[in-house]
Amino acid sequence: MENKFTLYTIINDNGSKSHFLLRFDTTANLLYVYHLVGLLSDNTTENKKKLKDIFKQAPDNTISISSTALIKFVDALGGITISGKKIDGKAALEEVKNDHFDAVLDGIGKKISSNKSFVFKIPGLFNSLRGTYETDLNVMDVIKKTIEEAPDFRDWKAELIKVTKDNVDSI
Repeated sequence: MENKFTLYTIINDNGSKSHFLLRFDTTANLLYVYHLVGLLSDNTTENKKKLKDIFKQAPDNTISISSTALIKFVDALGGITISGKKIDGKAALEEVKNDHFDAVLDGIGKKISSNKSFVFKIPGLFNSLRGTYETDLNVMDVIKKTIEEAPDFRDWKAELIKVTKDNVDSI
């Protein structure tokens, strides 16, 4: 994986879709989470073109996950901690809906980095989530990279940037 890459992420919650562009910088341990509100449609191909117009580059990869996948993943971790409070998968989904996807990702990263035995459960977890996500990523590469990087996740910082028609030109 490159030091800097982007991931177009769609969270489908019973037909309601939230669109995000995640910009990873593995050298700086930094993640920018751009929440694109009211700017994209249900057509992924069109959305990739719009993302290229907005961010001056096409996303490197795409993942579409159901809200069920997020809930199952967080619950498989035994919950995550956000702002000092331990929450389960359903509460994590509510945090995403309340514009705290960055905090959820941060909580997931910290949980994975603090549980050394969990990294060995990741392949089975991805298998149990089969059918709840679609991606052009090689899942085995993602699993391998997650296992390699897990100790560093606690040092990552995530920042949410809400992008609307009012501020899209300043991105």
